[in-house]
Amino acid sequence: MSAQSRIYVVIQVEKPQRLVEAYSPAQAIRHCAVKEYSARIPTTKEVVALMAAGVQVEVAAVEPKSNGLVADEKSI
Repeated sequence: MSAQSRIYVVIQVEKPQRLVEAYSPAQAIRHCAVKEYSARIPTTKEVVALMAAGVQVEVAAVEPKSNGLVADEKSI
């Protein structure tokens, strides 16, 4: 049986331009995203407030499993 999806609230901490040395664009993006975004399960009240403000639920694409060391461009 596969795991059931959940809704998470994703928060961007800051937005500066960055120079990142990496082996691929996917690795560079992952490096930045880990430090610039956070995600947690929202309360019911937060979901209601965000949806009332016009925020729509986005469905994340399922990605193939990787070892997490070096990603290729296909995983962007």
